[in-house]
Amino acid sequence: MKEGAGPSNEAALILHRRGFDCEFSNRNTGLLCMTNRGKILVDKLFSELTVGSITPVSLSLMHTSDRGRGQREIQLKPMEISTYRVQLR
Repeated sequence: MKEGAGPSNEAALILHRRGFDCEFSNRNTGLLCMTNRGKILVDKLFSELTVGSITPVSLSLMHTSDRGRGQREIQLKPMEISTYRVQLR
């Protein structure tokens, strides 16, 4: 795509799963200790947009990975950061 040709239909999606310990007292902190165990359903992330494709990339978006290409479910481990190039429709 040429520079200045209009908006792109791609976006960067950077996900970070926080790590926490449910054994630690969370009274009066407002934190809930219920999780989805790091599972993210891509199609439910955006309410008014459709995800056309999702490609794992490096944090800088410079390098593409074939691992997990086209997956519709992302699994994040605690304290992990994952970056994706998402094509939106």
